[in-house]
Amino acid sequence: MEALGMILEILEVLYKLIKYTIEFLVWIFKKIVSNIVVSLFLMVIFFFLLSATLPKIILSIIFLVILGCLFYKYRKKIKDYLNKKGIMNYFK
Repeated sequence: MEALGMILEILEVLYKLIKYTIEFLVWIFKKIVSNIVVSLFLMVIFFFLLSATLPKIILSIIFLVILGCLFYKYRKKIKDYLNKKGIMNYFK
């Protein structure tokens, strides 16, 4: 019976570790999407944290999704900046 109790305690610790790790990653992801100044720094940290745990193909997909979300969220600011610099005039 002691072995079963010990196994249950180990499983509970692993469950809490996974739970809080996922909550931490969700918090980092919310920070990435919410603030552009902090987002690039946190995106790099998020990328390196996941690079040790996920296969490269999944990591690449997540990285592209994050970049896509950033470009989609700030597309008007990017377009206004490019118009101000005169770069968008070349594509008309």
